[in-house]
Amino acid sequence: MKRIDSINARPNMFGTGKSGFHDNADLAGQDATYLTPDWLNMIQEEICNLIEKNNIKIDPTKKDQLYELLATYSYVQALEIAIEERFIAEATLSKKARDELQAQITALLNYVTYPRIIASGVFLYSGGENGGNVTMLSSSDGWASGGKNIIAPSIYNLTDRNIGIYMTPEGANEACYFNRTETTITPFVFNRSGQNRIGYEGQVSFQVVQHKNPNSVSSDGDYAVGSYTFILQPNESKIFTLMAAGGGGGASCKDDGSTYALSSGQNGTDIQLKVNGDAIAIIHGGTGGKQGIWKDDGTFTDGEAGAGGTVEIIGVFQSKTITEGNVGGATIDNVSGGASVSSIGSFGAGGKGNKGVYTDNGDGLGAGGGSGAVLVAEYKNRSTSNQTITLVVGKGGAGGKKGGFDSDVEGTKGSDGFARVASA
Repeated sequence: MKRIDSINARPNMFGTGKSGFHDNADLAGQDATYLTPDWLNMIQEEICNLIEKNNIKIDPTKKDQLYELLATYSYVQALEIAIEERFIAEATLSKKARDELQAQITALLNYVTYPRIIASGVFLYSGGENGGNVTMLSSSDGWASGGKNIIAPSIYNLTDRNIGIYMTPEGANEACYFNRTETTITPFVFNRSGQNRIGYEGQVSFQVVQHKNPNSVSSDGDYAVGSYTFILQPNESKIFTLMAAGGGGGASCKDDGSTYALSSGQNGTDIQLKVNGDAIAIIHGGTGGKQGIWKDDGTFTDGEAGAGGTVEIIGVFQSKTITEGNVGGATIDNVSGGASVSSIGSFGAGGKGNKGVYTDNGDGLGAGGGSGAVLVAEYKNRSTSNQTITLVVGKGGAGGKKGGFDSDVEGTKGSDGFARVASA
């Protein structure tokens, strides 16, 4: 291969010693760069050799032989296939490594003795039977106070039934109790003077205890709202009883020309069952009941009942039984939430709506939320390696909130979801 070297080629056009073609218009009396037979033959043979040395015969009737060679030749296709196969192999190795790492983490966790204290501390309480101000004096890392609450790190779900909470006021008191959410504890401490309850001011000690390893290979048990992970060994089978949450009931509101999206009940959160990160079943929560509206001109709109939850099967199960949720009530005589279809307690029931309060007969009612669906299914690990099972249990949909008037009536929250895991 060489660059053009005719007598009037433009020298150093592409760098030192790299001549090129030029119209030479800037040089008086100079013609544009000449083509030479020697250079054209060199270009011809470069192209022909590329084709012929790949065992392709030059065909004077074709004008796309070079294109066919570069775009569709089997060597190029083989390279493409080889690259794709390499990516697949790397992905398989990566997945296997993740599974083995999860198994090792689980094995290490099993060496932790349960029950175990996950938090302890002392806080100053100033208030009474309706709550009070909480000031953390000392506590485990990550635990804090905020207003009336003790605030837990987000890695914990305090509604998990495997977590126990214990409080001891250090001064004289009549009683102490608390409410819990996923990440907060709200204490209530009070004392007594004669026949009257009075406030309490003083230190309170607390402990939060986890009774059972949430990632244990021994995964049988009950699971409240939260996300859980455990290992399923090769040829091991589990029976999952999964009850999705109920939708919230709708509120009954007076129309002031504004839109209040939260006045309708919220949908119950789904339950998801995953294997190695991929969902194999989704048990849908009940739909929230819609809000009812009453207007000053006497017209009204009744809320629409929340639909019952359904079940979406994605993976392969040994056996399965599906029960869809019930629709909520949406009549003057019935604004109840859809009845639970759970065989265990009343999990997943829809939240109650409310009759309209702006008319004597209850027009403009907020409808009841639908109840969540239930799946009872047996799943078996048919692979030769451990599988990581993830179980996500959703909470009940919030009830519809008031709109622009204090006399509006709120809907009630749907019941939370619930799961039970047992060895087959």
